[in-house]
Amino acid sequence: DDTNAGCAPMPRPTWDNLDEPRRERVLHAAMAEFGHHGYYGGSLNVIARNAGVAKGSLFQYFDDKFDFFAHVAEHASVTVYSAMAPHLGGPRAGQTFTDYFGEVIDIWIAYMAAHPLERGVTAAKTMERDPQIRPAVREPRHRPSVPGQPPVRHAPVQGGGLRPGAAV
Repeated sequence: DDTNAGCAPMPRPTWDNLDEPRRERVLHAAMAEFGHHGYYGGSLNVIARNAGVAKGSLFQYFDDKFDFFAHVAEHASVTVYSAMAPHLGGPRAGQTFTDYFGEVIDIWIAYMAAHPLERGVTAAKTMERDPQIRPAVREPRHRPSVPGQPPVRHAPVQGGGLRPGAAV
């Protein structure tokens, strides 16, 4: 049941009460499974088995598969944004926006190459085709990065690389 589509993922209190190693095992297994197979192809049975928990316990942590996937998607977004945030302040003095943007892309590519779980979940949520699931996992994906966007988005206009009034 995807009645939660469009809502922010909310783990149940039992998720927050889990001991850290168990929560990390479940999260790691979910990122691996959803990152490799996406929402529909991802198996809760495989996640539970790989995490060393009973499948039923997953429903003690999240309302349903969608809520679990949305939480994993948001977790990956926050993790990637946290790694990228120090690099999103805009071009340094004397640096062109094109050079700055290329540098940020190189940093992002290197991060994704070194973090296959985050890369897989990012790909799974980016390529989600279901019209009900897609907006629900894409909105949390963008939420963490919104505060870092103004310098990156407005620098080309301020530096003369884009015309004033350009849609940034």
